[in-house]
Amino acid sequence: RGIIPRVNEQLFVSIASQVEEIRTRRYLVMCSFFEIYNEIIFDLLNPCQDRAKLGAGLQIKEHPVLGIYVKDLQEIVVDDAAKLGSLMDSGTKNRAVSSTLMNAVSS
Repeated sequence: RGIIPRVNEQLFVSIASQVEEIRTRRYLVMCSFFEIYNEIIFDLLNPCQDRAKLGAGLQIKEHPVLGIYVKDLQEIVVDDAAKLGSLMDSGTKNRAVSSTLMNAVSS
């Protein structure tokens, strides 16, 4: 197992222990997953079937209070490591991958 699945699992273990310690404490964990491919931002959790129709892709914006964000990027609430892992697997399948002379599955 890699570092990301381990961090995801530990995150929810830590949240559970802190909520058990202080019952009124609440956490909200949200997941978004995007890739930048050929300088275009794509949402991997809400993929467009035909990337050519998407045009310029998603846009990076800056909010005076919230800071920098990706406009229209889907955010999904997760409540356990299994759901987060499932979203990561789903997003990974939606990545743009093509072969190069150096690597058959380059991204």
